[in-house]
Amino acid sequence: MGIYIIIFACYIFFCSGLFFQAKRSNFSYKAENRRPCSRKSFSKKFLAKMNLAADRIGCSAESMYGPESRKRYREILDMLASRKDLGITLGPFIGYKIILLVLFMTAGCFAGSSFPVSIILGLVFGSAGYFVPDLLIKRYRGKRFKEINDDIPYIVDLLYIATLSGQNIYNAIKIVVEKYDGVICLELSKFLKDVDLGKGKLQAYKNVLDRNNTEDFKNLVFLLMQAERYGSPISEVLKQKSNYIKFEISQNLERKSRKIATAMLFPLVFLILPSFVILVCGPLVYLVGGSFLFS
Repeated sequence: MGIYIIIFACYIFFCSGLFFQAKRSNFSYKAENRRPCSRKSFSKKFLAKMNLAADRIGCSAESMYGPESRKRYREILDMLASRKDLGITLGPFIGYKIILLVLFMTAGCFAGSSFPVSIILGLVFGSAGYFVPDLLIKRYRGKRFKEINDDIPYIVDLLYIATLSGQNIYNAIKIVVEKYDGVICLELSKFLKDVDLGKGKLQAYKNVLDRNNTEDFKNLVFLLMQAERYGSPISEVLKQKSNYIKFEISQNLERKSRKIATAMLFPLVFLILPSFVILVCGPLVYLVGGSFLFS
């Protein structure tokens, strides 16, 4: 049994080190020629070969995923690459999921003391190795949505100030992108690139809407697109949007404060009140009937 635990620990150490090194090296892989870049150290050469193998496996298995799943994965992976957290495309990502499935399944089979236990552990560990990257991606996606929702009030106020000074929406977004650092600024920088390439503002707005699923941010982009289409004053539109966001934030705070009062009712009634009664009435009960009760 000890040898199985040692082998399992080695597999876990190998998988953890692989992803740690992958995150540090930023996956500099050229997908157009399917050949890894030259490396000097052994670890980087090994990682480049793993990237090549993961890309081939992932490209073969990419058709198993539906268009919506591929779009969702590409959106998050592009965001990770743009923020320099993890530079990896969809093909290698799927390939690494399959590699982790095989490695963890093998480790689970070695960890079992008997054949049925090995099969069960292999299935459990294999499922864990396959779905752990999905859980990490889902967690990052939720964190990204929260960051976008937190940044929207500041972005709207900055855009309103910029347009109030006489700037058009393009220059206002450019100023905000240069002065403010956030997840929304990455999407706005892509909007500026699309406009610079000659796609037009309306098409650039549509591309931003296609890349994002956050409702508040999509509402803001749709509002800007409608103002651009019908010629409405951008500063007035942003002012109304800012006032609405502030009103919505105040309503959410009031709603949370009402929930706090309800949540405090349980510990107040069932924990604090009985303790207070015992502390106050306990000595009185002992003085009045202590000899009768405790004799």
